Amino acid sequence: MRTSVIAAGFVLVVGGLLTSSFAQQRPVGNAPAAQPPSSETEALRQASQSYAEAFNKGDLTALMAHWSSDPEFVDETGKTIRGRDAIAAVFKSTFEESKGATMKITTKAVRFLKPDIAIQDGVARVTAADGESDTGGFTAIWMKTDGKWLLSRVQDLPGEDAAALGSNFERLKELDWLLGEWESEGKQTRVTFTCKWRDNRNFLLIEQTIHLRDQEAMTLTQLIGWDPLQQQIRSWVFDSRGGFGEGLWSRSGNRWDVESAGVLSDGRSSSSLSSWKYINDNTCEWSSVDREIDGRPVPDIVVKYVRKGAKPE
Repeated sequence: MRTSVIAAGFVLVVGGLLTSSFAQQRPVGNAPAAQPPSSETEALRQASQSYAEAFNKGDLTALMAHWSSDPEFVDETGKTIRGRDAIAAVFKSTFEESKGATMKITTKAVRFLKPDIAIQDGVARVTAADGESDTGGFTAIWMKTDGKWLLSRVQDLPGEDAAALGSNFERLKELDWLLGEWESEGKQTRVTFTCKWRDNRNFLLIEQTIHLRDQEAMTLTQLIGWDPLQQQIRSWVFDSRGGFGEGLWSRSGNRWDVESAGVLSDGRSSSSLSSWKYINDNTCEWSSVDREIDGRPVPDIVVKYVRKGAKPE
C-alpha cells in the first residue's frame, strides 16, 4: 500500500515525504555547516512528530499548519506538486480514501545548512486500517519561520528500505498509475475496483466488484507480481464463484497486454488476451479479446474506467 506520506493521494498513503533543492548544497570550502543548539534539533524532531500526530487524527488544518507558505513536494517518480492548495487537496483525498491510516516517523539524521534551514533524513511507516503497512524513506527541508519549523520542500525516496528487503517495486512501479479507486458505468453492469500495494510492495492487489443487474455481485481478487524465472510480470486472479486463472504481462507503450488462461468454477477452461491501457491520470481502459471457453469463442469486452471522484476527460 505504498502512498506517500505526503502524497498519499496518488495511491494511498505510504510512507515517505520530503527533500529540496537545498539537498545538493554544501558548506563553502572546508568550513563546517552551521550547528545550532541541540534544542533546535529537538524542536525539529518534535515538529516532525506533531506532523505525524496530525496525520493520524485526519486533521487537515493541523497537518497543513506544518507547511510553509510556498511549499513543494516531489514524489519518487519526479512528479512535482507546488503550493499549499495543491498539497492540501492531496491530503484531503488521502483522508477520504484511507480512513483510519496512521503514520510513524523515525528520524535518522538532521543536518543544518544554516541555523534556520535543516535537512531531515528519515523513514515513515504508514499502517492502513486493515493492518497492512508500508515503509518508505524520505528527506525533508525544514525552514524556521517566525520561530516555528515548517516544511519547505519534500521528496519521496524510491523505497530504500523495501529494496533492502528484496522488494520487486522497481519491476512493478510502471503500473503504479493503477493505484487508487476506479469505477465504470455500463448499460447492464457497473464495475468498480481498487488497487494498492501489498507485502512490502512485492505485489499490486486489485479488488474488483462486478455489479450485475438483478444478480448477486461478483468479486475478483487479482495479485500482480514479478516472476523471476520468466523475468516477466505475472498475475493471479480468483473470483467469488470459485474460478481462477493466471496471466503473463508485456508492455507496449501505454498498453499492457496479458495472456491469460484459467478454469471456471464448473471446470471449463478459459483463455483470452486482455489489455490495460493508460489514457490519462484519471482514465484507463480494460479490454479482453480472443476469448474462448472450452475452445469456443465468446464476445470481446471493453470497459472504460474513471478514477473515483474525477470527471471524465
